[in-house]
Amino acid sequence: MSRILVGDDEVVIADTMSAILGKSGYEARALYDTESALSACMDWSSEFVIRDAVMPRMCGVDMAMEIKQRCPSCKILLIPGQVGSSDLLEAARAQGYL
Repeated sequence: MSRILVGDDEVVIADTMSAILGKSGYEARALYDTESALSACMDWSSEFVIRDAVMPRMCGVDMAMEIKQRCPSCKILLIPGQVGSSDLLEAARAQGYL
């Protein structure tokens, strides 16, 4: 069974996505802050991370780079929840991160 971390500072969104994934046969865990997601990625051996691109303390691109350093095989999906985050994702893509 695949392990998926769902990170979003909006609790309802993280919980809902985690529940949907759980009902679809995945082992999913909702996390609400960057620090918890980074720790869980290592401790829980997650295979996939779905995260809001814009969260407090660390942007999604920076977190994705950190996860890739710690867990190179982990796949990461950043979801732009705000209009302004599309520029952030384009900049990361231009630098070869996405």
